[in-house]
Amino acid sequence: SIPEIPPKPGELRTELLGVKARSSKAETSQ
Repeated sequence: SIPEIPPKPGELRTELLGVKARSSKAETSQ
């Protein structure tokens, strides 16, 4: 979930990294 106006660029970057990590784990599981 990415807010329209992120409070801090760092938080947005962390959220994006979390999404990538989740995608990688999902691909590995399959």
